[in-house]
Amino acid sequence: PPYNWTLTSGPLPPGLSLNTDTRVIGGTPSSTGVFPIAVQIVDSGRGTLRQSVTYQCSITIVSQPTVTAACPATGGVQGSPYSFTVGVAGGGPQYAWTLINGSLPPGLTLNTGTGLISGTPLKGGTFPITVQITNFGAGVPQQSVTYTCSIVIAPQLTVIAACPALSGAQGSIYSFIVGAAGGTQTYTWILS
Repeated sequence: PPYNWTLTSGPLPPGLSLNTDTRVIGGTPSSTGVFPIAVQIVDSGRGTLRQSVTYQCSITIVSQPTVTAACPATGGVQGSPYSFTVGVAGGGPQYAWTLINGSLPPGLTLNTGTGLISGTPLKGGTFPITVQITNFGAGVPQQSVTYTCSIVIAPQLTVIAACPALSGAQGSIYSFIVGAAGGTQTYTWILS
């Protein structure tokens, strides 16, 4: 039998509406929050045969997850401990992080439950990555967001010079070069 559907308590989340012909609550929500509603359904019976029932529920609208991590990612140095978190806000309550493109520097790992990239990089270079963050939890629509950036690891700074230094002779011109490789150029030499 035909039914009459009426929103008797609300309001619906902004951007949503009840289509009484299709019985669909739909649209694009424009605000977050918990929205308790009541919909009354009345049948087409007449007189004492007429029946009604009320459906009560809450609609929860969560925000889209957004990446809070900066790009470029925190730089590191080969052979030194490294730590950087691909942060996210909104969409909650729980998240999973997945490396979907690129490779982390050798020696670093991604914690898929926290978004922490950590370890001791074994090699210098620029490492482009894409990390997908997906929210999950009871009553929350699954949504994903991606973080695309590069992790730059500076090669370890090393001295290029023989030791002991070359011997010299009193009264003669002396020259000895102390070189360097790796690190971040330009270099500064300080006698200490």
